[in-house]
Amino acid sequence: MTKGVEDQIEPMGAHGKVRKASRSRDMLLTLENRVVNLEESMGDMRETLKVEVMQGMLSSTTDKLTVKDDALKAIVTTLKE
Repeated sequence: MTKGVEDQIEPMGAHGKVRKASRSRDMLLTLENRVVNLEESMGDMRETLKVEVMQGMLSSTTDKLTVKDDALKAIVTTLKE
């Protein structure tokens, strides 16, 4: 009688492996999506940093040109006198 019951019961190992594989696939997809989001965010940050660096350089150049412009104006004023 026990032999008939054992034939009807499926081992849990097969179902457990399928569930583990499914969970592993889900976790892998989730991680891949997070990596893609992180890469996109890093790209956005790189662009932001590039813009900030360019703005800093432009501001510095503008300041230097303003100083030179003021110096030239002073020279021209002196020469006119």
